[in-house]
Amino acid sequence: MKSVKNSGEGGNQPRNSTSDDIWEEVVRLRRGHDTARITGLCREGIARSSAEGNAQLSRSFSIELARTLVERDDQANWERNIEEAIFIYEALEQDEGLIGKQKTLGAVKRGLGNAYSDRLTGDRVSNLTCSIRYHAEAMKIYEGLNDTIECAELELYIAHNHSELADLDAESDIDSAIRHAEHALSVLSDNNHSKECALAQWLLWQLYRVRTAGSVADNQDTAIEYEKKALSYFNRTEFPEDWGTTQESLAISYHERINGDTAENLRLALDCFGCSLDVFRELDLPEDVARVSERKEEVSEELKELEGDSSVRN
Repeated sequence: MKSVKNSGEGGNQPRNSTSDDIWEEVVRLRRGHDTARITGLCREGIARSSAEGNAQLSRSFSIELARTLVERDDQANWERNIEEAIFIYEALEQDEGLIGKQKTLGAVKRGLGNAYSDRLTGDRVSNLTCSIRYHAEAMKIYEGLNDTIECAELELYIAHNHSELADLDAESDIDSAIRHAEHALSVLSDNNHSKECALAQWLLWQLYRVRTAGSVADNQDTAIEYEKKALSYFNRTEFPEDWGTTQESLAISYHERINGDTAENLRLALDCFGCSLDVFRELDLPEDVARVSERKEEVSEELKELEGDSSVRN
């Protein structure tokens, strides 16, 4: 399969290298995440395997190329890379050679979902809707293959996209997203995927915050519990910035909380803002420090007024 050429990438394999040799090098480089080199080798591998009449390996190179283009940290060419990845995946989706190859087709559908989720061109709502559809199609395939971990990861993608649709005030099934995320969390917890579990908990915090069904107060409390659990993974030592950002979000959640004693909620918010400030100062993040300092001061003044009113009444 042919794909659009990008400059600055080269396979640089010896002329007598076979497509199998190139594939072995791609597999070796995966461990080092050398995406620029992998991209060049995949382009060369597509040409070599096509010349050798090895259609199966050509598809493998094409899938690897598209996946790498989506994952590649190349901001200057991000839009072009995503568009090329979509072009490759959509061509593969129509490839009759994939009939009966469910695992490969699942990878193509998942790749399309990822690419549309990251797409910059076009309408954002339409891209997210396409991403949800492709991820759902991929999940159905992996369910047939009894791949529960793959299905759980796809459920997180679907839930995340529903969350973003809600942020855009677009039509979104938040309760369906919550069911996907909670089911994914239960599967991943049983299989010791701690990072993915933390991401699921962080996502569930977001979803419950925007949920309109049920009690607003109960949704807030559920969101807070998920956010606190996420902190067990995103700890201060290993993920200081994530920890600080989560502490800031938790502070906002306590500030907005309906249930419980108002003064106590404000104190908890101040404690979380304080934790967030400490780590942002350590990391020398002046904009974050300024933002959190302002919010903390506002909550502090609110607490003083509340306690002042209370002392007057007493």
